Amino acid sequence: MYALYDILIVFSTLVDILSILIRIEMNILAFETSIGNCSVALFANNKEYYLESKNKMMQSEELIIMVNQILNDNNISYKQLTAIACSIGPGSFTGIRVGIAAARGMKKALKNVRLVGVSTLEALVHNDAIVLTENQKILTILKAYGDEFYVQEFDSDKNPLSQIHILQESELKESYKKYDLILSHQNELVPTTIVELDARSILNIAKNSDQNTDIIPLYIKKPNIHKNN
Repeated sequence: MYALYDILIVFSTLVDILSILIRIEMNILAFETSIGNCSVALFANNKEYYLESKNKMMQSEELIIMVNQILNDNNISYKQLTAIACSIGPGSFTGIRVGIAAARGMKKALKNVRLVGVSTLEALVHNDAIVLTENQKILTILKAYGDEFYVQEFDSDKNPLSQIHILQESELKESYKKYDLILSHQNELVPTTIVELDARSILNIAKNSDQNTDIIPLYIKKPNIHKNN
């Protein structure tokens, strides 16, 4: 009886050690480019590192510079990366394309690296600052165009309860009271908990994801293009 118990203890310890070793070998690069400014996060040597630009709408100029900086500062080469994660939308059409093009370009050069695509609405609920309690119903929201909002529902385990969809301002005002918590990265027209939308949340998801497929933009609606007469 005791021999079996001892074997189980040893097995459990080995599993814990293996889990730690796997995490140490994980070198994950994440970036968020879909909401105005640019941020980059790195998980390497079992630690997290973060860079953020304060410049708005400068993703195409700054992303690769910031990626090179965070890798060089922490002595990680591109070839040591095991996964690359980026936001895929919804958000700025230009910003989304910049991030996805960068991730695909790196994948083309680094054959064995995994790609992980993360929606911005899912990233909101994975912010480290959010403490959820049991049986909460959460709504994440992101301003779209005019009086429209991108929204998605989650449970207290951060599992999606709905697809991303669009609500009109009037619909959001009518329905927000049925949620225990509403998350957004900016002040909205309903009571909202403001959280950062940046590469750290993208990284949180990527660390626990086994996704390894091509990433495509998550466009909920067509670009808002105005033609000159």
